[in-house]
Amino acid sequence: GDEIDIANIREKFRSVSQFENIIYALKKDDLSYDFAARLMNAIGLNGNKILKESTRNEAFKEYKLRVNEIVQLLKGLDSLVNHLQNRPIHFINVDEVEAYYQQAQTIDWNNLDIANHAKFKDLEHLNRDLKTITDSIANMENLKAALQLYNYTIYDGIQYMNQAMDILEKNPEFVTDKSIIGKLQEFCNDTKSIVTDFLKFIRLDERFPLEGKIKAFKDIYAKEFYYPAHENTIGNKVDWKAYEYFVDDPVYKQCLQLARLNCNVNAKIHNQASVWTRITQNAKSFLSNLYLLNDNGDIDISGSKIAQFIYTTIADKKGKMVNIETEL
Repeated sequence: GDEIDIANIREKFRSVSQFENIIYALKKDDLSYDFAARLMNAIGLNGNKILKESTRNEAFKEYKLRVNEIVQLLKGLDSLVNHLQNRPIHFINVDEVEAYYQQAQTIDWNNLDIANHAKFKDLEHLNRDLKTITDSIANMENLKAALQLYNYTIYDGIQYMNQAMDILEKNPEFVTDKSIIGKLQEFCNDTKSIVTDFLKFIRLDERFPLEGKIKAFKDIYAKEFYYPAHENTIGNKVDWKAYEYFVDDPVYKQCLQLARLNCNVNAKIHNQASVWTRITQNAKSFLSNLYLLNDNGDIDISGSKIAQFIYTTIADKKGKMVNIETEL
């Protein structure tokens, strides 16, 4: 009364001599792959391929790959949910996220990983759960996309919005157009209202505009408030061009000669050059030190407009230039 099929033939017959014990054999009805086809359809594959013997092995390989994708999807969601829970601040309802995630765990997804296509018969108890399987996979994929958007874009975006609105509130004198506050507040409120309501946020049509709202907020804040305020208070009061051509200044070339000395001047000078380069690239950087020597080893700024500029605008804040020998 023993049954032999593709799933157990290796265990049943380990040598040719075992066939001597068989008195008679009866061909078993062919395995039905109807359920296998329905299961494959449920997980997003073409189930018809498993029904045909010519494409059955290929279909089973696709099935194995798809099951592995689902298992990896679960692992990825675990990581995203844990990352969300460990955030110091929550703009999203973490409890609702966790509940939504647990709904997809009613299926033991690891059981779908079978050794061969004859084992589909061991999964037939899932026939009544095929719709649940389809819905759960779709929900997990949707949740993954939503949490990726939240973790990598929305979270930082809301923090940016909050900080920007706080700056506007504390510095109203720099706001030339009062209407921009209303625009920014609207973008901020719209974004938060969707994110804090998880039933809205999990819907693609609700969360899709959020990235655009954050970008629009940043554009308005930067172009209509920050840049004008920066220009009016800082930008037009500094001659940044003086730093663009320092490499051609004779004083800088003298500094390079000092860099050849067997001491730590080299690093100091090259570090200083890096500072000046950053000032050219970013007007918010500040020049901190400059050491100038003439042939006698004394400070000499008379022959350099750049040195005079730096000395009067920066070095005077220290009261006097520091003796280079002390610094070295």
